[in-house]
Amino acid sequence: MRGTSLSDDAERLRRYLTGVLSDEEAGEVEARLLEDDELFELAEAVERDVLTDLARGRLDPAEATSVQRWLTASPQGRNRLELAEDLTTLSSRHLETGRPPEEGGVLGEPAQPSEPELCAALLERSWNLRTENPQEMKRLALLAAGMAAGLDPERHGARVVANLRRRAAIDLANAYRITDFLPEAERWLAEADRLLSQEPADDLLKARFLSIRASYLSDLRRFPEAFEALDAAYAIYKENGDDHLAGRVLIGKGKHAQEARDVDAAISLLRQGLSMIDADRDPWLVLVSLHNLAWCMVDDKRYVEARELLRENVWRYERHGGAVDRLRLRWAFGEISAGLDDLDQAVPELSAAREGFITAGLPYSAAIVALDLGHVYLRLGRTREAREVVREAAEVFHTLKIDREALGALLFLEKTFELEVAQTGMLLRSLADFLRRAEDDPEAKFVLPPIQL
Repeated sequence: MRGTSLSDDAERLRRYLTGVLSDEEAGEVEARLLEDDELFELAEAVERDVLTDLARGRLDPAEATSVQRWLTASPQGRNRLELAEDLTTLSSRHLETGRPPEEGGVLGEPAQPSEPELCAALLERSWNLRTENPQEMKRLALLAAGMAAGLDPERHGARVVANLRRRAAIDLANAYRITDFLPEAERWLAEADRLLSQEPADDLLKARFLSIRASYLSDLRRFPEAFEALDAAYAIYKENGDDHLAGRVLIGKGKHAQEARDVDAAISLLRQGLSMIDADRDPWLVLVSLHNLAWCMVDDKRYVEARELLRENVWRYERHGGAVDRLRLRWAFGEISAGLDDLDQAVPELSAAREGFITAGLPYSAAIVALDLGHVYLRLGRTREAREVVREAAEVFHTLKIDREALGALLFLEKTFELEVAQTGMLLRSLADFLRRAEDDPEAKFVLPPIQL
């Protein structure tokens, strides 16, 4: 390949990647890739083009088989193959919309979505999975971020590419936040902030960034900073005449007020936000707002009112909610039943929620539900079952390396089971409440209730 032009190198690399070269020719390419950095960079660009062609069905069967074979040989390759498969699905769905052929295309041939369009569709799909499948949301956001990084600004337009990279960084930060990888969330928020500082930046992307950053700050219990970010996002949306997104910000403030244990403020903000949003535009937002409102009532021990609110809106969970939303509904009904002393009803609801969170890859939530379930078991006199679910929860918390305060409380709780202390139920309830607070407040402290050993 020495002495060849760039176009010749690109064509030879493509033939290599699609399995057309002989073993001897392929060996020659591989040897040069090890010693030629410029060729390696070119190979990465050619690989992206091959993946795009694979996604769009442009490769013949033999070439597609060869590409799939070398992609599945490594974890990184398998990730890229999954991206190609996702893009194939997205491309097919995009074409089903019946868009007219692109200018300059073959007459009668359906238009192919551009790479930026596919990247945007991948981000949208990731966003829509945030409650149904958070782990898949994160995977797709990672793939979209990688795809955005590979887009050519000269080919697709500098502003289009810049905004896709900003959106990908914001959404990936949110995906890491939702799946409890806060250091990675912080890193991608910093990257999004850097990208947004480069002009020109879209105002609505800035507001989206501020809203996600506020959620991250709230996770760290830095509520004044979170509210400041939300106020800035609210101002942008109002300036752009979008009352729906402004209402969404108020709902976010209500959620953060709830996490700050200011129930009255949370209820007021949630109701105000609900009055501003367009239910047809975002039915899921209505669902989650009503759910948070119900949990505020549970926190305030207004169990009957919370139960009626949820019962009136069960249809929203079925029609607009994801799997995780429906698990949270069962958790809420379980807590309400326990609060109303309907313990036999609380057990199946909490058990189902716990198993569902485990399946969804949300171990922290599953472990907290297990503590709630353990408390119900104790109230029913089913001590052996209470001990078992608490032991399993303790193992999860140990694995997740929760803070020292919580670990100490767990060790003490396990000891009370061994000693069959009468106040174990009170301790269990106190610990479950503490861990719920600790999820929102890294500086939460566990206060040991009075226990007679």
